[in-house]
Amino acid sequence: MSGFGPVDTFLSDCPARLTVELLADKWTAVVLAALSAGPVRHGELVGLIGGISRKMLTQTLRRLAAHGLVRRHAYAEAPPRVEYELTPL
Repeated sequence: MSGFGPVDTFLSDCPARLTVELLADKWTAVVLAALSAGPVRHGELVGLIGGISRKMLTQTLRRLAAHGLVRRHAYAEAPPRVEYELTPL
């Protein structure tokens, strides 16, 4: 036996369900691919990803950061500078 029991994908906190929800989003895979080359600023991402609005990009980045897939680094300088990068898995 492997020690793993059956997974109830209907539970709201099921990791498999969360993974599918994140990857099923229209922009998640595109944003992750754009971040794969290294840290990128928000404005650069808008230019790299055709058709995404600034609002949708912000929402997608926040959701990915909340789940630990993306790191947001805000630099303490003027003008403000923020970069996003993938976290190590």
